[in-house]
Amino acid sequence: MMYRNNPRALKGRKQQKATHPLEGQTFVGVVKDVAPNGSAVIEHASGVAVFVAGAWVGETVRVKIDQFKKRYAVGTLLEVINACAERVTSPCQHFNAEPSCGGCAWQFVDYGAQVAIKQLWVERRFGRFTDCIVAPVKGSEAVWHYRNRAEFKSDGKKVGFLAAQSNYLIDVISCPVLNESVDSHLQRLRATLPNQAWRSQNKKHSNMTLLAVDDDLELGVVTPNTRRPFKQANAGQNQVLKQWLSDVLANDNTGGKVLELFCGSGNFTKALCEMGYKEIVAAEVAEVAVKALSEQKLNGVSAVQANLFDAQALSQLCEQHLDAKTLVLDPPRDGLVCIEPLLKHQGIGRIAYISCDLHTCANDVEQFVSAGYTVEAIQPVDMFPHTPHVELCVLLQRKNEASS
Repeated sequence: MMYRNNPRALKGRKQQKATHPLEGQTFVGVVKDVAPNGSAVIEHASGVAVFVAGAWVGETVRVKIDQFKKRYAVGTLLEVINACAERVTSPCQHFNAEPSCGGCAWQFVDYGAQVAIKQLWVERRFGRFTDCIVAPVKGSEAVWHYRNRAEFKSDGKKVGFLAAQSNYLIDVISCPVLNESVDSHLQRLRATLPNQAWRSQNKKHSNMTLLAVDDDLELGVVTPNTRRPFKQANAGQNQVLKQWLSDVLANDNTGGKVLELFCGSGNFTKALCEMGYKEIVAAEVAEVAVKALSEQKLNGVSAVQANLFDAQALSQLCEQHLDAKTLVLDPPRDGLVCIEPLLKHQGIGRIAYISCDLHTCANDVEQFVSAGYTVEAIQPVDMFPHTPHVELCVLLQRKNEASS
């Protein structure tokens, strides 16, 4: 039966999306840049930017275009024709395999080059709205064996991580970014294979079990499909964050109340206590985290559970603490979803914003600037070597209090 030019016959049939002429094409190009998602950027002869994983600035590569989006295309790296000087051989057998592990996208690049590109990203993004000089990225002293927590997956036959951009489970024998404790957890989990209990019976979802571990967990004690309480995954760099917070607030002579949002179980709260603040209101969404913080009985700390993603709840919290002078923020990757109540708080003169996402952090900071704050310091921190992730520490002050 012919369906051409027959709208009635086509009605109700699923029509295939027409492919773009560039899809399926192979071409050779030079990498011009690396995007904040970690992908190399190559310009096609047509002017379209093509994003591919596994290449670096200056390399000549052969690429296949897989999918065309509205303004760019996504491709697959087929061959590195001329490698850059920064290219190195990864020590990880799973990174070099096919399919490769999706955990550390940049193990093929010298660490110094990784830090340099992150510096460039931060300078570009913040340079759009502030002339504050970005401090050099604080690189990690431990480039390998730094991760103190991990979330493995298992199908009952294998334990490991998912391959890049897929649900294929890599059977991880060893991982060079795990610290000794977490690697011991991995080896203990592997010793129990095959494990029928780790095969999910829910066919509507992935038939894999989550196995979360960290170096606070007793070896051999893992609760399947239960996430561990949040903690910074690089202990050394976490100390860098806390030292930055101490340094930028060291000359705070206001003696005023501190409002800390997204406090978790007290990672930065304890640092604030050590600075001598007498009144700290630490708020968090998760009840379990608030309970854990309360049980520490820190002097001057009031642990509060509040929905910080709800405008009304955040407004009420701000109204209850109009006398807060200092604001400390450590939001999740989505940033300050409800920022308006904070912009309207007239008592806050100083903001220390610690972020795990460049895009959302810069957007939030730009709104604070529009509301009358100036950016006093920007400190990038490399929390996860061999990944595109960059942590940010930003100090803001209300204009009439800046440099006071």
